Amino acid sequence: MKRDNDEFIAYKENLEKFEYYTQLTQEDKAKYFEMSKKPLKFSLTLAKKHPFYWLYHVCGMKPRDYQFKMLDTMHKYGKVAGVTSRQIGKSVMVAGFAFWAAYNNIYPSGIDKKTTVLIVSHTEDAAKKLLQEVSNFVSMADERMAIYSRNTKFHTKEYFTEKMTKKPTQYKLEWVGGKIIVLPPTDKVRGNSASVLIIDEADFLKADDPDYFFNSVALPTTTATSGKVFLWSTPKGVPSFFYNIIRPLNDEPLEGWNRIWFPWTIVGNDKMLDYVWTVRDQYIKKGDEMDFKIEYEASFLSGKHTYFNPELIDEAVDDDLREQYDAHGPVTIGLDFGDTHSRTVLTVVQYNKERNEVTLLWYKEFPAGYNNGDIPTFIDSLRSRYLIKEIVVDDCVGGKTAIELLRRRGYNLRLFQFKRDKHEYYEYMKVAFANKRIKMYRALDVIAQLKALESHETMQGNIQIRKPNGGRDDIVDAFMMACSPFIKPEQFRKRYVL
Repeated sequence: MKRDNDEFIAYKENLEKFEYYTQLTQEDKAKYFEMSKKPLKFSLTLAKKHPFYWLYHVCGMKPRDYQFKMLDTMHKYGKVAGVTSRQIGKSVMVAGFAFWAAYNNIYPSGIDKKTTVLIVSHTEDAAKKLLQEVSNFVSMADERMAIYSRNTKFHTKEYFTEKMTKKPTQYKLEWVGGKIIVLPPTDKVRGNSASVLIIDEADFLKADDPDYFFNSVALPTTTATSGKVFLWSTPKGVPSFFYNIIRPLNDEPLEGWNRIWFPWTIVGNDKMLDYVWTVRDQYIKKGDEMDFKIEYEASFLSGKHTYFNPELIDEAVDDDLREQYDAHGPVTIGLDFGDTHSRTVLTVVQYNKERNEVTLLWYKEFPAGYNNGDIPTFIDSLRSRYLIKEIVVDDCVGGKTAIELLRRRGYNLRLFQFKRDKHEYYEYMKVAFANKRIKMYRALDVIAQLKALESHETMQGNIQIRKPNGGRDDIVDAFMMACSPFIKPEQFRKRYVL
């Protein structure tokens, strides 16, 4: 499909209304222009002052203005999380930054006072490919240096390659000043010490538990060095450590982090824009517009299988509401039991009969592996804050002890059979959102899990409702259970399977 200029301009202007996207400032453009000037005399000392200068004047590759912004932000700050469209060259910039930092020993650390750049990519093949990108920059720099040193006694065709102190491997390049290590997201990362930790495609890590890997394996590699941490990824659209750092529902990222957010339209290259516009048309024709928004507009959605309409979830959020640690009037608790790997979650809602409306007041997540037998004591502590009318409790093997203790203590329990009732009540919840019968404060994790929940049709024509791969649904399960006594409409039936 040919890109109609008027249609594209209208599309781009509408996209740019989203204030979370990063804009190139006049200062950025002026700095980009200044660094793009050819120096009067070539100098490696001058080139090492900034990664853009290094890539352009040493390697002979001129990054685009938005890529300059990526490099400049990493140069300035200690923690950067970047959300970008596909195919805008973020991995190439990661490779270029790594070469600049390691060769020039920009961030010395450890006993040897050398720079170690540790790059983790989402798969082993991707990690090897990234190191190949670094090697490409080394070759480009060799060629460039051969030109600069022509007709001098220092002339060589492999200036940077010859300065490697060890033979390159598929996982490591090393010079006198520093080294670059690339690894997949496995336990091999543990024990490394990094001056700079870069995670490429951070939202797609092929790890058993990406959140655990980031927090307990990758991030500790920078503890002793107070190293820099850079995360880059196209969004996957499900709650994750990357999502929680970006905080797409907030004006700012997680405290201590700097955020960059680029959609595909930032490129500004006519050939690229024409290509992606054609891709967009193909996605729309296949009914995959949501996937295009994720992959190219860099939006945190869940794709074509999203169960709840994200717009209805947003409409349910009332910014006049706040977390309520206590409440007047009776409340209902939803209690979803976790296990070794999942979390036990408790949600508190209040039903307004006059408005026929359910409001989320508060929720509590317990850590994975929490002893469910301690839950009744915790609920006892809530009695001073809430008038607990009923507890809708997950009737599962892992909760038997807690259920029995709650019953002995006189609580009014409603046992929820997940295998039998989960899908039916999720459908009731969907109808309740559509009818504006559920309200909640801006509870970011709740909103994220609601938007990430997926539905799939089986070969038998039944509906499966489930969390996305790598995602969680424990908070929203507990929320649905708390709402269940109030959201069942009359004469509403449909077939469901697990």
